[in-house]
Amino acid sequence: MRVGILIPGNIESQPYLRYFTDLFDSLEIDYEYVCWDRDNKNPTMYNNHKVITIKYSASIKNSNFRKLIDYWIFSKIVKKKLPKLGYDFLIIHTIANAFFLKNYLIRNFNNKFIFDIRDYSPIYPLIKNSVKELIDYSVITTISSEGFLNWLPKVNKYLLSHNVAKGYLESQQCNKLIRNDEIKILTIGQLRNSISNKRIINSLGNKENVKLLFAGDGVEKFDLETFALGRYSNVTFTGRYEKVDEPLLVMSSDLINIVLPNNLSNTTPMSNRFYLSIVHRKPMIVNEESIQAYFVKKFNLGLIVKSEDDIYDKIMEYLEGFDYVTYDKGCSDLIEIIKSDIVNFENNIKNKLKK
Repeated sequence: MRVGILIPGNIESQPYLRYFTDLFDSLEIDYEYVCWDRDNKNPTMYNNHKVITIKYSASIKNSNFRKLIDYWIFSKIVKKKLPKLGYDFLIIHTIANAFFLKNYLIRNFNNKFIFDIRDYSPIYPLIKNSVKELIDYSVITTISSEGFLNWLPKVNKYLLSHNVAKGYLESQQCNKLIRNDEIKILTIGQLRNSISNKRIINSLGNKENVKLLFAGDGVEKFDLETFALGRYSNVTFTGRYEKVDEPLLVMSSDLINIVLPNNLSNTTPMSNRFYLSIVHRKPMIVNEESIQAYFVKKFNLGLIVKSEDDIYDKIMEYLEGFDYVTYDKGCSDLIEIIKSDIVNFENNIKNKLKK
């Protein structure tokens, strides 16, 4: 069996891929990546597997309307390329990507593709029926968050697929250092949410015992840097980082910021930062509207802020009553549940592939 993994972006920014490829490696399944190279940064090989590059420049800063045109053009190139690659099975990531390939998938890969949903798409309300069709014709539809069940079609075809690989859960180091003299608060990954990040900066900027670090790139990085420049002395932006450096960045912090806007695009997914937080034992800060707040409350994973809260006061209150033993147990308990979810995922995919 030859499997094609179709990704509408840079391969190195998709940590969830290991969820699938670790399983394929264990089963000795032949697979390749087919990637949209938006900025000429995709490698030709990734983890010893070939990367088929679709070169079409498209800025992530484009308007939503322009992005739809970009996806449509990308899909036309893909449909010309796929017949020559001879895949028996496909994994299709993201709603917009699958939507523009829908007819091709139904005609050529009926019950021979996995539809993988990692986030909410702004066009979803307009294409609900098409998404339902894609789910029906997929062999299985994987979702990275149970929060998606609040807006996806009500069907019994979803399989939970976390944004973290099993090996990452088992191999990472952690520590229990939380400073009282200087608290380092890390925002790591793509910087997309200007309003919520400005709230963090406004609340914690120029606090003598707090340092704010923003590690990563994104469409809002320049705006946030401009906002903080000359106004707040304790805010630092480091820019894009290598994936291998991510654990060190997390380990050198005390708290992880995951305060996000109150909309479906941000309140229903599980953030990559969430998993970084529990693996490395760095308590997270989340807003109460997020599905992540449910897990924070249930497993004592950090602090939850409301829209009217003073975030600095909430942090000081949390640290004053912080109990590492309780916190560590919550992280361990949730990690065991995630591991069980991964085993369930692997068993289901194995059974589907056998059929």
